[in-house]
Amino acid sequence: IKARWKHVHQFNNLDPGRVHAPTLVVAGDQDPYAPLHVQAELFSNLGRGSDRTWSIISDADHAVHMLDGRHRFLKIVTNFIQNSS
Repeated sequence: IKARWKHVHQFNNLDPGRVHAPTLVVAGDQDPYAPLHVQAELFSNLGRGSDRTWSIISDADHAVHMLDGRHRFLKIVTNFIQNSS
């Protein structure tokens, strides 16, 4: 699911408790836009009853999927998809 947010408050209004689908949260431990404590709150408040995975990539920031760490990001996403099927 891709959301189209134009403003940060739209993300902040998200109710993670309403998410009841297998969910992967990937975090870079150096992400200035979504610090780990914010992602921890998001992850812990996800709806119950579906698989949830939280992966933290060391020495990575918000754009890990586009930079040198992208191979680690892709491996995490691929594993999640394969294990969720």
